Amino acid sequence: MPHPRLAVLRERIAKTPAVGVSAKTDSIEIDALAGLRCQSVEQQLWEAKKHLRALGVSGPATPVAEAWVGLPLPALQTPYGELADLVRAIGTKPGQLWVDLGAGYGRLGLVLAVLAPDTRFVGYELLPERALEAQRMLDNLGLTEATVHTQDLSAPRFTPVAADVYFLYEFGSRAHMEKTLADLREHARLRPITVAARGDLCRSLIDRDHPWLTCATPPRHGERVSIYSSR
Repeated sequence: MPHPRLAVLRERIAKTPAVGVSAKTDSIEIDALAGLRCQSVEQQLWEAKKHLRALGVSGPATPVAEAWVGLPLPALQTPYGELADLVRAIGTKPGQLWVDLGAGYGRLGLVLAVLAPDTRFVGYELLPERALEAQRMLDNLGLTEATVHTQDLSAPRFTPVAADVYFLYEFGSRAHMEKTLADLREHARLRPITVAARGDLCRSLIDRDHPWLTCATPPRHGERVSIYSSR
């Protein structure tokens, strides 16, 4: 039996706007309805970051110092309404695998679970605190086809799982983004993929340096997100 809260979440996510102040406030309310404790986790991360600063420690060896810790929650994550619009724009198929590269608290996984429950979801998040909270929420709602893993996407020996759709937000530096795009290109040699890119940096990198995502099918550019296809 589906969790009874999923029907309410489906209705709220389907109705929430994609942009504007209400898009952000509605998303915070949906987080709470889903059982996410984002504010508590972010406060713990902020305290850890301040402690590291006091010790004079920072840089790649301390991901908590570099992973957008300290941003207000509305700025940290993509609003549910925008994600719902993205899912509708790309379209879904049974068994399709979506991957979120920089998953935060797993919002995209929740959107897919309520709007397209026959899809699968894998999210990668740098900070274990966020990944564990996202997975706790998904488990509590009985969403067995959605998982969030702790993973540094820039790790030299890591490659994202082969999938149908990738959501790429600006999770790191230009070099990190280029490394991930190179990983996705290897997957695209074997199967068609769709990449939804959010943010000016990743979109400009793709438009300028990655014709394998721009030449076969004309990209669909929106105000915040562009949708690219490899074939």
